[in-house]
Amino acid sequence: MLAFIIGDFANDKIFQLMKSRHEDSKWFCTRAILSSLAGNIVDSIVFLPLAFWGLMPMSTLITTTLFSAIGKTLYELIILPLTALTVKTVNKYETA
Repeated sequence: MLAFIIGDFANDKIFQLMKSRHEDSKWFCTRAILSSLAGNIVDSIVFLPLAFWGLMPMSTLITTTLFSAIGKTLYELIILPLTALTVKTVNKYETA
């Protein structure tokens, strides 16, 4: 749970920082993927060593951490069109 909270916090902070620099909606997908990648890396760096330290070799732990973050980000990339559509729909109703 700690890894999820810290990773989600990193994701939110990076997304907010990027949004403050690029307000227009055309940058939403870039913000979403880059902030998710950062959050996933933080989540993996916190969780995997806590869960598996001493149970697997360090090289395996590092590889697992990297592939875990990349895999979670690839999933988010796959569902990005649905996410963008949802955000666009919500924004339309919020401004109406």
